[in-house]
Amino acid sequence: GWFGDPMPLWYDGVWHLYYTKLNDNGEISWGHISTKDFVTCIEHPDPLRPGSKEDMDYLNIVTGSVIVVDGVFHMFYGGEDKHGKKRMLHAVSNDGITFMKEYKELFPMNDIWYRPDGTWRDPCVVWDQNDNVYRMYFCARSPLNKDDPFPGRLGMAHSTDLVNWTLDPPENQLENLTGAPECPDVFYLDNQWAMIYYWHNSRIRFS
Repeated sequence: GWFGDPMPLWYDGVWHLYYTKLNDNGEISWGHISTKDFVTCIEHPDPLRPGSKEDMDYLNIVTGSVIVVDGVFHMFYGGEDKHGKKRMLHAVSNDGITFMKEYKELFPMNDIWYRPDGTWRDPCVVWDQNDNVYRMYFCARSPLNKDDPFPGRLGMAHSTDLVNWTLDPPENQLENLTGAPECPDVFYLDNQWAMIYYWHNSRIRFS
């Protein structure tokens, strides 16, 4: 099979590994494996598959992240409708196995800040204890110079409740460093923020 973009999560003594895969229809979906000891693993039904023709994720779904807040699993992912419009989307679960999609665009794309193309994807959501907000980081590109070979830009948004989101301007710059900062994974480490992302190899930055 085809395995991509692992998205790990630890909760209540169990490691959950979500990942992208090709389902039995040849569509990109999410798979899910869980383990308590990294010896015995359980393969669960696909927690995320493309929607119906009128849904916001009919044409494509992409990498994202899952976090747990007050016992509820929150899945964030990128979707593409039948017209090719890209959106950031949300699904919830009480057990981390069966998810219910919330068919609502989290925030519209601002094409002055971010390029409206296939790099609008890979949302990573984390809690910022310093400012008491949830922050989303995602793969994006600058729209300023379409001929720039390294237009990579880290997209950002924030929320206080994981439901209502505000898109933020790109205060950080990754231009001249990447074509696109794929699959950013952001976390707090030793009194500073760290971000691992991919661009032909795995890279790390600190803030």
